[in-house]
Amino acid sequence: MLSALPPRKQRKVLADLLQALQDDVKALLAKRHEFESLNDPYAVAAWRGDLLVQRARLKWLREVDGQTP
Repeated sequence: MLSALPPRKQRKVLADLLQALQDDVKALLAKRHEFESLNDPYAVAAWRGDLLVQRARLKWLREVDGQTP
């Protein structure tokens, strides 16, 4: 999909995606206490899994964008 866009638009799309993922990671980190206070190991595991997935996406997108992590 990105290769169909002009370079300037590619950079804009990547920048927007990077920002959205960074915001998602921050939001998940802000909810950590909420999940831990449930005393439900499965809820914490789900929260942690979501965090790990978002961090992996962010790392991959930084590689695509040519940025260092």
